[in-house]
Amino acid sequence: MKHYPDGVLSFIGQRRYESEARASKPRVWNNPWTPGQVGASPIQNWTALHVWLLIMSEGEKANPWYERGLDRIGCFLCPASDLAELELVKEGSPLYADWLEALRQHAGSRGLPQEWIDYGAWRWRRMPSSYRQELDKAGIEIGRGESKAEEPTNLRLFLAKGVSPCIMGFSIEGAFSRPLDLDRVKNVLNLIGPVELSTAEGWCSVDGVTVFEEGAVIAKGPDVEGLKEKVEEVRRAVVKAEECVGCGVCIARCCEGALRIELGKIVVNEATCIHCGRCAEPCPAVTFGDAAFDF
Repeated sequence: MKHYPDGVLSFIGQRRYESEARASKPRVWNNPWTPGQVGASPIQNWTALHVWLLIMSEGEKANPWYERGLDRIGCFLCPASDLAELELVKEGSPLYADWLEALRQHAGSRGLPQEWIDYGAWRWRRMPSSYRQELDKAGIEIGRGESKAEEPTNLRLFLAKGVSPCIMGFSIEGAFSRPLDLDRVKNVLNLIGPVELSTAEGWCSVDGVTVFEEGAVIAKGPDVEGLKEKVEEVRRAVVKAEECVGCGVCIARCCEGALRIELGKIVVNEATCIHCGRCAEPCPAVTFGDAAFDF
């Protein structure tokens, strides 16, 4: 926003053969995370052979990790890597010893066994059940550790029941998985519309959906589908309020200058916000948090 107010064109060396997701991307696209940035991949349709022929014909030096067995250098030490790839990194870099030492210290502070390191369980905050089943089949026991008895979880909304008929048409009731910061929730709900607040009674309401400080949610509306959409919109706004990581993506999307970061969290200027919702997403807290519930 400071250096390129009119936008910027970024050239990216990705190719369609690298992954299924990249195969579906066009050669030129608007970056959803960085407003004003247009991404372009000149080699989108190249094979690996094309790339290596160019490197060799131009006499360029290639990253030595390719000769050590890695196919994707950008995935160096990524938790999603196969254990075999991590073994290649271990054999090819003296710095891997520092990483192992850091893992040992972390495991010791959490009461986790050596197997937690040896079998790659460190790659997940919450180990997938399929992976734990494979470990059980092999007779490998990896406990959760004393301080991991209650692992942190993303904020989730649980419905008490489905959509029910009521005097106003239909209603939906549910509850979030933990109490909420009512002031923050009320502030961010302005992205949807004008918010009514009752501090004394511990609730705030927007567009027919009421959110309580203890986490309860009650929504009422004249039609089923419209009510579902409102609840989902509010759920996403509450997650944005509670789990904001201060990345600033939404600030760049606001045309009114109504957003700012304070103490690592997004804050909405209620006097200038026009409730357009343009800044709502994409948002890491929403996109990478728990998936939306099914009615």
